[in-house]
Amino acid sequence: MSALRLSVVGGGAWGAALATAAAKCGVDVLLHTRREGDPIAGVRRTRSLAEAAKHARLVILTVPSGHVREVGRALGAHLDGHHLLVHGVRGLSVVPSRSPAWDGDDLVTLSTVLRDETPVRRFGALGGPVLPSELSRGEPCVMVVASHY
Repeated sequence: MSALRLSVVGGGAWGAALATAAAKCGVDVLLHTRREGDPIAGVRRTRSLAEAAKHARLVILTVPSGHVREVGRALGAHLDGHHLLVHGVRGLSVVPSRSPAWDGDDLVTLSTVLRDETPVRRFGALGGPVLPSELSRGEPCVMVVASHY
């Protein structure tokens, strides 16, 4: 039986910590990152979003919230309806108002941004009070995934 497969998109401290923790649990992890860095035991790296999408049905997006739209759009070209997309970052995005009665900007959730930019319809949001350093060291942590699915 094959191991659970996971792609983590975003190789900053948070993405690397999630990839490290998942690999320690026996998950087959592919980390999409543009960063050079020390190898992470049990984690392969790629610079290809296509490879990250092909590797796993479950994709966790850990790029900074200001880059979610851009990366989501690029990643969305490689995703389809069978993927599960979880954003592991918090924040809101500013978009032009969609209401004719309001000429300012609206704030939308990152799930809304990803719904706009990808063909994925099953989203989740990962949160907790967790520090990347604690997660990487394997210290006890609490995280939760919220989703309509």
